[in-house]
Amino acid sequence: MRFGKKPKPFKEFRRQATRFSVEVPVRFWPARSARSEGVQTLTKNISRTGLYLQGEANLPIGSPILFELELPAPFGDGTGGLLRGRGRLVRSEVRGNKQIGLGATIDRYEFLPAANPAPLGKVPESSAGSKAKPSVPTRRRAK
Repeated sequence: MRFGKKPKPFKEFRRQATRFSVEVPVRFWPARSARSEGVQTLTKNISRTGLYLQGEANLPIGSPILFELELPAPFGDGTGGLLRGRGRLVRSEVRGNKQIGLGATIDRYEFLPAANPAPLGKVPESSAGSKAKPSVPTRRRAK
């Protein structure tokens, strides 16, 4: 017989990052579509690896998406800012016959602090994400 900590339920093992309950406006759209085809809704929670979107969208699980959301002042060195990125829908929550939410991964993102605004535009292909570090200038070693 072993003594120690009680094993965690399976659901807890799937969490890769801490979730923050943040309800902010978000706009998302299919990655291969025009931004005008997007859906405006609210987030329910956000982590560094994903976000939960309230509401419904007529997109299949696995669909790549682009998103933009404005984070409040506690984020981004206290100034808030715009979070833009790419992700993928990974789950759909349904109650009765109605879709009430969507889970999406964050594959790549770019954070633009409110103190350093930049014009809205195309989501960068090589921006930093949960699996990549931000690109920074590096020196080449002399041979």
